[in-house]
Amino acid sequence: MEVLLKEPSEHSHVPDPDRLHLIRLKNEIKSRGAS
Repeated sequence: MEVLLKEPSEHSHVPDPDRLHLIRLKNEIKSRGAS
């Protein structure tokens, strides 16, 4: 778990809902910063 949190891998073989949620937040922050 610690490794996933430290370095989220896009090709993770384990679909972790929490990890997907974090990626969603990241993308949202990215789009906010871009606009």
